[in-house]
Amino acid sequence: MYPILATIILLLTGNAWQVALTPPPPPPEEDADIGFVEQLLEYGIYPLAFYIRLLASALAGCHAATILLLGYAPPDAASQLLPYICAAEHPSLRLLSAPTPRFILGIALLGTGALVRLACVFAAEADSPHTAKDADDGTHGAPDDIPDERLLTHGPYAYVRHPTHTAVWAMLAGAGVMWTAPEAYLRECAVMHTSAGFLVQAWAVAAVCVAVGLYRRTPSEEAARKEQFGGKWEAYVRRVPYKFVPYVM
Repeated sequence: MYPILATIILLLTGNAWQVALTPPPPPPEEDADIGFVEQLLEYGIYPLAFYIRLLASALAGCHAATILLLGYAPPDAASQLLPYICAAEHPSLRLLSAPTPRFILGIALLGTGALVRLACVFAAEADSPHTAKDADDGTHGAPDDIPDERLLTHGPYAYVRHPTHTAVWAMLAGAGVMWTAPEAYLRECAVMHTSAGFLVQAWAVAAVCVAVGLYRRTPSEEAARKEQFGGKWEAYVRRVPYKFVPYVM
């Protein structure tokens, strides 16, 4: 039961990266009042976000495929195909499919982040179908960062002002928890000892850049909202004082 369940969960997480982690909105105009570091993060965040979701989905798919080959494929087929996705000589099906605390925590963080991100899209769709379409086509990014005539204050926005930032951070943290576990696919299949290990290291760097970029851009987003909505934004800030996590920050 565990191998099949783990496979289904991994495939769902791979799809979650593609559906939930859309790129951020376009970079600011040249005269925007932000520093050089913020501009650098803005312009670099597009390929980084694409790389993050691409590799995360690929690793989830490889993990799921390894479980299926070890547990259900004929020995001849498994011996021929496994070396392409698992460099270890004797990977353990039990470890790769076990519902360990690290695996469960990682899935919980990743799944929660994906659900919050989708809830943000649905909130934008309910408020403005055109805005939601743009937000969900993979080119314009998070709905809480899209200039619009109406200020989103319902759904996740009723609890924090930048829920999509929180959602992305949760997904990145979930991946980190899952991938660094002793029984994780990266270790059990010796991925870090292959040429693909560099791709994973690059992913970690990209994840840090995106996480920092989202945090660094928040002041400029809030300033833009204040200028655009004026008193309506100030009332919203008083009603929702938390930027990222309710009752925390």
